[in-house]
Amino acid sequence: MKKSFVLLFFCSAVFLNASAQSIFVPGGFTSFGIGTSTVAGNVGIGTSTPLSPFQVSDGIMKISLGGVATAASGWITGYMGFNATKRATDWLCSGNGYQNGGSAIASNVYGDLSFFTIDYNGSADRSLTETEFMSKQRMTINRGGSVGIGTSAPAYSLDVYSGDIRTTNNLFFRGVGTGNGLTAYDGDPNAGGGLGSTIFSLTRQVNNEIRLQGYGPLTFYTNGNTGAERMRIDGSGNVGIGTSTPSSLFSIYNATSPALDIRTIGSGGATGGITIGVASFSGAYSSVATPGDAVIASRCGGSEDLILGVANVNNGAIRFTTNNSCNPGDVERMTILNNGNVGIGTTVTNSCKLAVAGLIGAYEIRVVANGSAFPDYVFAKDYKLKNINEVGEYISKNKHLPNIPSAKEIEDNGGINLGEMQIKHLEKTEELYLYVLELNRKMEALQQENKAMKKEIAKIKNR
Repeated sequence: MKKSFVLLFFCSAVFLNASAQSIFVPGGFTSFGIGTSTVAGNVGIGTSTPLSPFQVSDGIMKISLGGVATAASGWITGYMGFNATKRATDWLCSGNGYQNGGSAIASNVYGDLSFFTIDYNGSADRSLTETEFMSKQRMTINRGGSVGIGTSAPAYSLDVYSGDIRTTNNLFFRGVGTGNGLTAYDGDPNAGGGLGSTIFSLTRQVNNEIRLQGYGPLTFYTNGNTGAERMRIDGSGNVGIGTSTPSSLFSIYNATSPALDIRTIGSGGATGGITIGVASFSGAYSSVATPGDAVIASRCGGSEDLILGVANVNNGAIRFTTNNSCNPGDVERMTILNNGNVGIGTTVTNSCKLAVAGLIGAYEIRVVANGSAFPDYVFAKDYKLKNINEVGEYISKNKHLPNIPSAKEIEDNGGINLGEMQIKHLEKTEELYLYVLELNRKMEALQQENKAMKKEIAKIKNR
């Protein structure tokens, strides 16, 4: 079919152009209007001096068909040149007073198909050495079907070297298996260096996990190439926001009050949450904050409670420390143990809910006691008040008041129960009032007796 089409085209061209002698073949056929080609073995249409085995020319630009079997020209076996013609030792791009650019499609002995483009540099004829022409190779479809752009040795189905890929629509990767995806290398395949080192990869893993893997710092910018770095994950895994040199696992830097804000939106639209930041001016994040203060504060609008919690089967304590310098040496000031006991200045609370190793200063302390245990019972009629002599004997023997712990008991128990001791003190005070009242009654009786005796004495003196 193809041979019939070419023959029909050729015959039509001969018939239509016989009188104008637009076809030139070696030896010529002047009786048929076919001119003689001046180049042995070459056929020309529109030119009597075809520079390739078959050349079509309109007097300005040329389409050439031919073959080149040289190592310098990549063992090209056949080519079609558009204003690019292979001569004996070079390639020609005609100018003819116009631009001298050209292009070509060529196949080599290995079965690779390559595409060449030559940019114009003027209006005169332009000669390129075979090496120069081969450097204009732009795209290759190799014998295995792989396409290379910018490389003559594509290693993948589509291999683009030293250039960008642009699409105005989506870029799809279909049938991506585990471990496959998008990978970037720093190797130079044209220099024979292979893939080189991996720069980064975006791959699919087991259970459809998507892995973004960098082989150096991973940085995030905004506002295009003119923007600033916003976040970085360095080679050790440290994350920095506002800094390119994170010094810890998560570092946030900002010239004006850097902070971490965590918020939620309630049903009424109000926002609540927590702010963790460093104040750069007075009142930042807290009305009492001064520049340089580290602040942890709940945000108004939602739940305003600030909850600190820890769960640990070994200890689970919340510990508060301070330090008067920037050097290591924090001092633990307060501890909330996992049983709820609080220690200030100590971590040993024993059975105390609050243990303080130091002086407590307060304007008021209120001890909440059980009303039924309060010592109003001392004034009940059936209360058995010890005889004062019994009390004296008890003190003489035990060196402390009845129902009051001894110094040894207080030491063994690690102190006193303030509420319980206050009740016992009040009990002894009320008992003391009872003793005083009893003494007062006896004194009043003695006074009455004394008055009666004085009257009797006075009567005796007056007789």
